[in-house]
Amino acid sequence: MSLNIIQLRLFAKWKNSVKYLKTVFLLCYVVFHVNTLSVGNAQEASNIPKNVETALNSNAKDMNQISLFWKQTRTTNMDFDLFFKRTNALYDRGLLEPQNFFFSFRDNKFTLLSTIKDVIKRDIGIPQAWKISVPLASDVKKQGIELSERVQEVAFDGKRFYSGTGSVVSSENSPGIEILPLEDIILNKNPSRVNQQYTIKMGFKYPNCGSEVGSSCQSYILFLIKSGQMLRVEQVKLNNENYLYLEIKAKSLLDWNRVERIFSFWLDPRMNYAVKQLDIKSIDGKICYHIENDDFIKLENRTVFIPRKTQTVYYTYYETDDIFETSLFTEISLLADISSKKVSEKNFDISKKYTEPSTYVFDKTLSKSGEGIGYLVPANPADLDRVIESALTDKDFTPTPLPSRAAIIIRWIMILAGISMILYAGYRKFIQKI
Repeated sequence: MSLNIIQLRLFAKWKNSVKYLKTVFLLCYVVFHVNTLSVGNAQEASNIPKNVETALNSNAKDMNQISLFWKQTRTTNMDFDLFFKRTNALYDRGLLEPQNFFFSFRDNKFTLLSTIKDVIKRDIGIPQAWKISVPLASDVKKQGIELSERVQEVAFDGKRFYSGTGSVVSSENSPGIEILPLEDIILNKNPSRVNQQYTIKMGFKYPNCGSEVGSSCQSYILFLIKSGQMLRVEQVKLNNENYLYLEIKAKSLLDWNRVERIFSFWLDPRMNYAVKQLDIKSIDGKICYHIENDDFIKLENRTVFIPRKTQTVYYTYYETDDIFETSLFTEISLLADISSKKVSEKNFDISKKYTEPSTYVFDKTLSKSGEGIGYLVPANPADLDRVIESALTDKDFTPTPLPSRAAIIIRWIMILAGISMILYAGYRKFIQKI
């Protein structure tokens, strides 16, 4: 074989090798470029537009001094037995009853009062106290058992956390009021148990658990983005109107076990990106809650818009892990009153409400050991200091007892008899003068 032929063959092989290397290089470049674009898009989707973030922060700031009063109703088309079985709320007798709520927040202090309905009756042993009976919720509905109003309230005054049951329940097992120091709350020994579902549905998150008590209101959307993962950000149409659509994967505060959910927000740019609609789904795509906000009002001298009506369709409930195809119930919250005026300090110290005789108080702010003391409010206010001292030192002290019912009746009979005698004597003198 001649040298020229060998050289030609070697050249051909080299040329094919170069083509092969070029092809490989081109493929690598394309793959790398596509991956780079994908990463770039993912990074862009992980952030919302700066103007939207500014608006959401501004709205949350506007909710830092606020008082809200709203009324809530719930309705279901289910049979009562099936409803309470599916919700697992067997003893939640007031679940389908109207409820009223009052919430105040100022300078990181708050109070939340709930008026609910339950089956309660007077405790024969202690006239001033009440006790709760425990029939099944379904029996209450089917048998038409009368429900009475009772109060649940929590408050934080900057130093102490209060949890009260109004004048309805008072016993060693269920204190009329529980008072805890700030240290207990920060260390998460006792969560604050603040029900903030209403404001979350509007897009606002207030302090919820122990370590958060004392913090400010924040945007629930930005909270979810920070704690979870942004999936989508885009402009969409809803009822022929333009909205900013956000899709976020994060843990839900509406579920007791804080499971991961997919949050879909429709934000209205015409109302400083207020939450118009919110769908919360399971990771596998099942709808859990469908929320719609309507009839918005703008707070005076502020940028935030608040809905007068919030409607929530529940397909699950915090007492159960199940998600159903048909809705369990529909909840409607109507804003009855709102004020952005300065809230009085007395709203945040609710202990002054619990002064009725025989109210049981559990207080962890008085004991140096941190264990807390429990005592009954005495009938004579002058005995209170000695009652507290007795609880702290375990020294016996018997306060002035409450008068028995018989004694009260006898006292009133004597008072009425005395009044009658005075009137009769006056009448006799009047007749004699005539």
